[in-house]
Amino acid sequence: IEQNVVIGDNVVIECHTKVARNCTIGAHTILRAGVVLEYGSVLGEHCILNAHVTIGTDGFGYTPSSDMSSLVKIHHIGNVTLGDRIEIGSNSCVDRGKFGSTSIGNGTKLDNLVQIGHNVTIGENCVIASGSGLAGSVRVGNWVQIAAHVGIAPHCIVGDGAKIGAKSGLMHDIPAGEEWLGYPAGKLRDVLRQWACTRKLPRSIADFGKSNSCKDQ
Repeated sequence: IEQNVVIGDNVVIECHTKVARNCTIGAHTILRAGVVLEYGSVLGEHCILNAHVTIGTDGFGYTPSSDMSSLVKIHHIGNVTLGDRIEIGSNSCVDRGKFGSTSIGNGTKLDNLVQIGHNVTIGENCVIASGSGLAGSVRVGNWVQIAAHVGIAPHCIVGDGAKIGAKSGLMHDIPAGEEWLGYPAGKLRDVLRQWACTRKLPRSIADFGKSNSCKDQ
């Protein structure tokens, strides 16, 4: 535990955990083994960070050097802010903001192996399942459900109450309350119709071939 850290009442910090300078940990929060809080991270009350969660790593940002010979790292000087009653699964990462904060609202739950990019904003009571990745500056509303292995492109906006099906690739904003699915993701009903038509194609092609062979004879 480094300097200028503020720890609330009844906090549990398990073995091999690092709390860097200027962090704040709210009351009744639990940090499981191997958790890393990088500098300036703010955690609310009654949070649970499971084993090997990392909060506040640098965002994934690079720019070409002036002579185009290499990539130059862009330093991120923001932080991460977590609300109350948040749980984050093992081996998940939340990157710090470039200048401001990456923030997660009260009551939100992240599964194992979830990646949250820099400057992302996630609302309250959201659920994000394992293997999902949110790129930089994504904005997620309240009560959003994101299934496993979903990828969301930078700067996308997901409205309140939206749902995204497993293994979807989102490249557009989702209005509040809509359900999207697929790669690339689209409205659930539209995508299901497309899949149903695709399944019928082999039979249609076979029937077309038979009809043409009869005509030839």
